[in-house]
Amino acid sequence: MEENNGSSFTGFILLGFSDRPQLELVLFVVLLIFYSFTLLGNTTIIALSRLDPNLHTPMYFFLSNLSFLDLCYTTTQLYISLGLGCTECILLGAMAFDRYAAVCRPLHYTVIMHPRLCSLMASASWIFGFSNSLVQTVLTFILPLCGRNKLDHFLCEIPALLKLACVDITTTQSEMFFASVVILLVPVSLIMFSYGRISASGQRKAFGTCGSHFVVVYLFYGTAMYAYLQPSDNYSQDQGKFTTLFYGIITPMMNPLIYTLRNKDVKEAMKRLINSVGDTAPETFARPQLELVLFCLILIFYSFTLLGNTTIIALSYLDPNLHTPMYFFLSNLSFLDLCYTTSVVPQFLVNLSGADKSISYGGCVAQLYISLGLGCTECILLGAMAFDRYAAVCRPLHYTVIMHPRLCSLMASASWIFGFSNSLVQTVLTFILPLCGRNKLDHFLCEIPALLKLACVDITTTQSEMFFASVVILLFLFH
Repeated sequence: MEENNGSSFTGFILLGFSDRPQLELVLFVVLLIFYSFTLLGNTTIIALSRLDPNLHTPMYFFLSNLSFLDLCYTTTQLYISLGLGCTECILLGAMAFDRYAAVCRPLHYTVIMHPRLCSLMASASWIFGFSNSLVQTVLTFILPLCGRNKLDHFLCEIPALLKLACVDITTTQSEMFFASVVILLVPVSLIMFSYGRISASGQRKAFGTCGSHFVVVYLFYGTAMYAYLQPSDNYSQDQGKFTTLFYGIITPMMNPLIYTLRNKDVKEAMKRLINSVGDTAPETFARPQLELVLFCLILIFYSFTLLGNTTIIALSYLDPNLHTPMYFFLSNLSFLDLCYTTSVVPQFLVNLSGADKSISYGGCVAQLYISLGLGCTECILLGAMAFDRYAAVCRPLHYTVIMHPRLCSLMASASWIFGFSNSLVQTVLTFILPLCGRNKLDHFLCEIPALLKLACVDITTTQSEMFFASVVILLFLFH
């Protein structure tokens, strides 16, 4: 779009790092991975705070608000993202007050931080944050741009948008600077006051327990102040982009890690949840809340699996420097993992998301055959990859002669053929057993050990044959 009068203006062109295409590819992969971790970590905190009665406290009420806020923040643009950012500033102040009350007024803590006050403080954070965002967004977009639409950023940020204005913006900058001071410095002052009182109380150990919150405050406010409180003349566009990446992507991802790794309550809640999964067999998946948590976690892990393995396959194919036996086998392994997870995870997600837990007889046969075949193939493929590394390290001068393309293709093909041949035998041995009408499988997918338990005849011979096949597949490769 050319620069012309504002009547034909339809939107912005986000330049981002378009002058550095290789950096864009790296950032795409890295940010997608960080975004997946952000979704996983914050969803976990919200779920644990809701499901574990021991976490039904003001601290985790605010923490779940913060996690929900970070989930939304990483998915939005100017008005919403600015509103969420302002809300986080105030919410971190409320969390500091909660820690002050817990440490310095322990006997009165439940009276001070009663549910009504917690709800009021959280609501005030959201309302004030979005009210401030509304004012700043309006002040930004009423400025005339005179047809300028090439935004030197990868998202709509106020400092970058102000540079497009074709009028004097001194007054607007002063108003926004004042608002930024209020939003940033007032909560920081409250936080410093709270931690100063905690430190002055002599409870060094209690101050240490608040360290996770202090780390989050330092990371978030430090980068936000750098972005919004420095003079516009000193504003570097590239530095602004990387600063935005940090407080927009890195900090929301690190919040769950900081709070879980340094927080005994969260780690204990996670252990209780994991133990409840392991200790209750079919009844586990009759719990709607637990099913919801598992559905979210598995969906995020599945998305990350698709992302990571697809990235490896794409890079191995597109980059000529990776056209080597090692990456040929690695791309085979990644494709195999994509297929394996897709053969089991969607059915598991369907079971978790609805009341229908059934799978057809043919579907069960197909699922077992494909997943078992892929698993056997992976065992053999890992052996081929080990041989490739042996040739590269111990026979470097003859490596290209030993690991020529024809041998690599032959080894990969043999892995797939042998893996699915073994799977065919074991699948047939399993499904020729009479079940005598039994159809309640104590598992979330069709697995041989669970299917064998349904048989109404002696399965000793079948088990021995399968054990022998497993020994050949697994132990032979280790030798």
